[in-house]
Amino acid sequence: MDIAGRGKYSIEQIKSLPIFDQLDEPDIADMLKQSDVIRIMSYAPGEKMITEGNLDRKMFLTVKGKVKISKDVIFEDSRKCKEIKTIEGSGHFFGEISALTGEPRTASVTALSETVCVVINIDLLIRTSSALVERVKDSLYPKLFELVCRRLGETDERLVTLKQK
Repeated sequence: MDIAGRGKYSIEQIKSLPIFDQLDEPDIADMLKQSDVIRIMSYAPGEKMITEGNLDRKMFLTVKGKVKISKDVIFEDSRKCKEIKTIEGSGHFFGEISALTGEPRTASVTALSETVCVVINIDLLIRTSSALVERVKDSLYPKLFELVCRRLGETDERLVTLKQK
């Protein structure tokens, strides 16, 4: 459910996130009015937020809640769903790789509790130009770069561990 622009609660929650902490409350309110670029979305427990294999350019930043990231794995001609990770709390990104590359989703994400996220449509963000959106980009892009580098490092560590086994 789209809950963009539903008052002070949403603005305060967004301001508490590191990528938006340099914006003032009127800027955040203006940003939410551009709801095609950035939205606040609410997901019920059990609701699928991302489906593996789908194409879209949205990335998610948790405001609150708990989600499960899972991947379909084929074992002896039958599919099984394997849980990769659980994310809980505020300030966690997910869905950024497919959003940035335009490639199909590599995993599914399901809400495990009532979950609220800032959903950023990267495709629209890239094509939109205004002073406000440029400030959002200036704050968001370095955080995304750090995130991708951290995830690459974690993947390297997992590969080393697997090779040692």
